Amino acid sequence: MMQKKPYAVVIFLASSKEEETTDVIPASWLTPKKQHCYWPPVKSSAASKLVRQLTAPGTDWTICEARCLKFCGKIYVVFIISNNNDDDDLQAGPKKISYSIALPSENQFS
Repeated sequence: MMQKKPYAVVIFLASSKEEETTDVIPASWLTPKKQHCYWPPVKSSAASKLVRQLTAPGTDWTICEARCLKFCGKIYVVFIISNNNDDDDLQAGPKKISYSIALPSENQFS
């Protein structure tokens, strides 16, 4: 049965709070008890595409300890480009590109 809200916000649990990360995954990646989730054996940029496409987990995926915080219906991918301030030559362009997935507010698009 498909969730009404196809995405889940999860915290990947680690031995220390500083190492814990939060991400958005398809709800289908959660195990039935929602205490673990599947994660694909790919780089994070490829994983984000799998998330957006709601790809079903594969048999070769890692099972990670995670806690589900919330289910949501929509996500937005936000790209963050920052310069490495250690370089004197800022004309060289962006040094780091990362992404985060933003959730719409509860009242947005209602």
